[in-house]
Amino acid sequence: MADIRTTGVLDDFNRAPEYPLSHGGDWGATDSARFYPLELRTSSGGFGVATHPSKATVGSPPAPTPNSGDSYWVHPFSTALTGMIEVWGRPIGGNASGIAWGLAFWQQPGGSNQVDGYRFRQDVATSGGGTNIYRYSNGNRTVIASGPSSFTGAPNGGLFLFRIFSTGLMEAYSSQDFGVTWTLKASVTDLTYTGTFYLGLGINDNSVSQILAWRTVGGGNVLKHRTRIIRWVSN
Repeated sequence: MADIRTTGVLDDFNRAPEYPLSHGGDWGATDSARFYPLELRTSSGGFGVATHPSKATVGSPPAPTPNSGDSYWVHPFSTALTGMIEVWGRPIGGNASGIAWGLAFWQQPGGSNQVDGYRFRQDVATSGGGTNIYRYSNGNRTVIASGPSSFTGAPNGGLFLFRIFSTGLMEAYSSQDFGVTWTLKASVTDLTYTGTFYLGLGINDNSVSQILAWRTVGGGNVLKHRTRIIRWVSN
């Protein structure tokens, strides 16, 4: 099976640490009442990763606790993101209970208790975790699809992919071999929100232990593959 991703890298996090995640204004905080913005930290391997902020970064406010980070891609594409859209990322870390990666399509981000949209969340636990697609309404979430989970960590070849179609169909995939093969984790059709979306990237870590993150993220409008027939004429 060929790699089903059709969009390139948006951010490889290959730069100095920053909080909040910004890249010169390309990233913004999704919802200040629900999530902290992500933080770009230097991993033990010396490369940059996007993860939730540490208590040392944000201090100790009463709520929300810094174990849930989410940022959205502010930087505009050539046109609004409508139609068939995808967001994908390369996760690292894992193999502990109460942690999860998230990919999302957001509307009305940037405020407080107002974000709407959809989020694919892959939980990781010692028993295998769970896979869910959530619908968010004013920051409150509802599970609209679930699937079996066999993703118990993020090896070097781990990838996640989340797609939404203009029909309201959503599909969540994972790969553990750099995209050579893909597993459909969950799918659902929901037309509560249509039109323009922003791409979202998230991390949840109930242990606040900084053991999982994103190393690369990409996305945009899905490119449609066209079959070409070429006739070779020789004398």
